[in-house]
Amino acid sequence: MWFAYVDESFNRSQHWVAALLVQHTRVNETARALRDVVDHASAEFGIATPAELHGHDLFHGRGEFAPMKTIPRARIGLYASALQTLVDADCWIILRGVSKPGLLRRYGADHEHPHRIVMTHLLERIGMFCHSTRAGDDHAVVVADEHHETQSALLRDLVTYQDRGTWGYLARPINRVVDTIHFVNSRTNPLVQGADLIAFLALRAKAVGETDTRAAHATSAVQAVIQPRIHHDHCWWP
Repeated sequence: MWFAYVDESFNRSQHWVAALLVQHTRVNETARALRDVVDHASAEFGIATPAELHGHDLFHGRGEFAPMKTIPRARIGLYASALQTLVDADCWIILRGVSKPGLLRRYGADHEHPHRIVMTHLLERIGMFCHSTRAGDDHAVVVADEHHETQSALLRDLVTYQDRGTWGYLARPINRVVDTIHFVNSRTNPLVQGADLIAFLALRAKAVGETDTRAAHATSAVQAVIQPRIHHDHCWWP
């Protein structure tokens, strides 16, 4: 059984979600390893324990990572260490994005929430992953960060997809995602935090024009850690 930990990252141009897939036998040890990464940084740099691994704050030295504001190399090292923990757990990663201006042009101002759209595409890809030899022809439980704007709709959507299938060119029943979507507070779930780190990187790489060469190099260096574990990565341009 796989656990798919899901979080989002977005700006005015694109909306991305990441699924971090971890085998059930590796979940507890990987969560513990992520907590250890934060504990070590707390002892060395004075950040709070337990600080939440949040991609935006860690990358920019804000929020709980403000004590590391003036040491960008250490922040990038911490980011890379957290991602390496996920790679060491033999995780797989699925990324889905959508162009928000594209949605507006094609469907008008009353289009569905971008998060609801990319979650549909993500659930399809999780189901396809579970059916693959890479996953061992298995099933997945989805654990996602709370999303109050769309949470109720997403729960209803999954029931529809399990019973009758999704919409669009990949229309298919979602029969490898079991039970429901389990929404949790990311602060208490290190693996959802791991998904946030991945989603932030995806958005930054694809929808942020880097004007600082140091920031561009930092993004590339951290991305390189997880690149071999990316199973699927696609943005929809309506």
